[in-house]
Amino acid sequence: MAGGEADETRASMRNADNENESPVREPAPVALLAGCGVIALLVIVSFVSIVLRSMGFFVMGMPGVITMYFSMVCCCLILAMLAVPVVGGIITAETWRVKILGSLVAIVVTVLLAWIFILNPLLDIPCLGSPNTIELTDVSFTSDNVNDSVFYEIEGYDTEGNLHAFDVDRGFGDAWDPNDHDATVTYLPHSETVLSIE
Repeated sequence: MAGGEADETRASMRNADNENESPVREPAPVALLAGCGVIALLVIVSFVSIVLRSMGFFVMGMPGVITMYFSMVCCCLILAMLAVPVVGGIITAETWRVKILGSLVAIVVTVLLAWIFILNPLLDIPCLGSPNTIELTDVSFTSDNVNDSVFYEIEGYDTEGNLHAFDVDRGFGDAWDPNDHDATVTYLPHSETVLSIE
């Protein structure tokens, strides 16, 4: 009897030790938490940037250029962080059909995001020191409300009679003089980000 009680006592002590070794008490995975924090921060800042641009801010000039390159860096980081789990999911997929379909979707999404957020800013890097300049005549200013967003734009004709349109910010729209029919636009050629208008 005494031996049976001793065995029960040892078993209950082992169970108590096992409870103390619960996975909840393991140290937090710092790298994983930091990565999730970085992704969350990038998503929040990118969202705020998109909202501000949709309200007509950070569209032209140095703020527009900084926002464009910030969006490019965020897109690159998000694509790099998402590449590991996506590729891992494709590799561990059970059927070839899922692997091929997943690969095609991943490639299409990557190319689309790279085309929108990465290609034009990269092509504009050599042009930062020597941007394009164009003389416009018959210049008009318009603002379009799309849902809750406001997009400001000027358009005019170059010396060959071709129509050009450029996105501008709310500050330019507020200062626009309707009697100005000529403008000299300095811009980056690939993204068409306006640096200045005179």
